Amino acid sequence: MANPRPAALSDYHDVVWYELETGGGHSLRVLRDQLDWLDMAPEQISQLHELDQLAVEYLQEADDEALWPVLIEDDTAQPLSYWWWHLGKLRAGIYPAELLPPHLRVVYMEQLREARI
Repeated sequence: MANPRPAALSDYHDVVWYELETGGGHSLRVLRDQLDWLDMAPEQISQLHELDQLAVEYLQEADDEALWPVLIEDDTAQPLSYWWWHLGKLRAGIYPAELLPPHLRVVYMEQLREARI
């Protein structure tokens, strides 16, 4: 029997797909933090990675007016390895790429290359 989708993953999906584009996303960091500690099945991890990629792509491409300002204020009390607490650095292109998980490093580096062209 397949593992049921964790509530935090469903909520994270909704934040990434709906709230970010409407100027929201206030719960993105807290939800992503919860998901980091969950024991998930491989297909759930794959879903999480896809949502992470969508979130990072959106944050890098969105107009300033479309983003909730608090969302891109970094929490310096959190370690840099928790990328979701450093969305401002990701957006500005100054986040250390080597600290990103592989599924995000590719997206991030691609976006940086495109920004330079």
